[in-house]
Order: sequence, then C-alpha cells, then structure tokens
Amino acid sequence: MTTHQIDNCTEGCVVLARNKEYCSIFHCKIREKKVKKIYLALAASPLPIGIIKHYMRPMNVAPRLLSEDFIKGWHICQLEVMECRKIPWPTIVVQDEYCIEDCGWPFQDYAYECKINLLTGRTHQ
Repeated sequence: MTTHQIDNCTEGCVVLARNKEYCSIFHCKIREKKVKKIYLALAASPLPIGIIKHYMRPMNVAPRLLSEDFIKGWHICQLEVMECRKIPWPTIVVQDEYCIEDCGWPFQDYAYECKINLLTGRTHQ
C-alpha cells in the first residue's frame, strides 16, 4: 500500500506499507511532524537562510492568491531555507533531463540550489 504521493514535477521516494495498520501509523507520524521531508529547489537568485512566511487565500482554485501580510482567515504557509548554494546555471541537457520549465529568466552564469524544509506543507505552498 502507498502511504502518500509525490506531486507532479517532484522527485523523491515513496514509503510503502505492508498492511493497513502501518499505513495508519505512518499517517499519524506525518500529522505529528515526525516525518521530515526535505526538498531541493532551484532559484534564480539566492534565498535567505531561515524561515520564510506568507499567507494563502483558503480557496482551492487557481490562481492561488498569496500575501506577505496577515489576512484574517487566510492560511499561514511557512518553510525553512536550510542551505542555499551557488551552482552553475543548468545546461539545456540538464533542463531537459529534469523538466525545468522556461520561466522567462535571462540566462545567467549561476543559479542557486536551496535545501528547504516545508514547515506547513500546504498544497502549492
């Protein structure tokens, strides 16, 4: 049995359970924040180390509206940037291999690989 899923455009491992009992135990561990999921993100400019916070409108439709300022009723989203290191800008081969989409960024010599811990884990955070 699968215990969780991996979102589109995301790579990683999936934990499989041998039975429903362990599947429930694993879901409890996720809810209790006993499972830590670390992500590597590619950025065009460096991110500050530490906690980044924003707020997201609680509607499950696109586009997701975000705010840096508190708005009553909106969900808080937090992530921790653990590391951010300068790396060579991805070549065309690397972009194709990892399905990196063209976001209209001008070509640069360097990009930034950031290790991120999602503290709230909201969809499209």
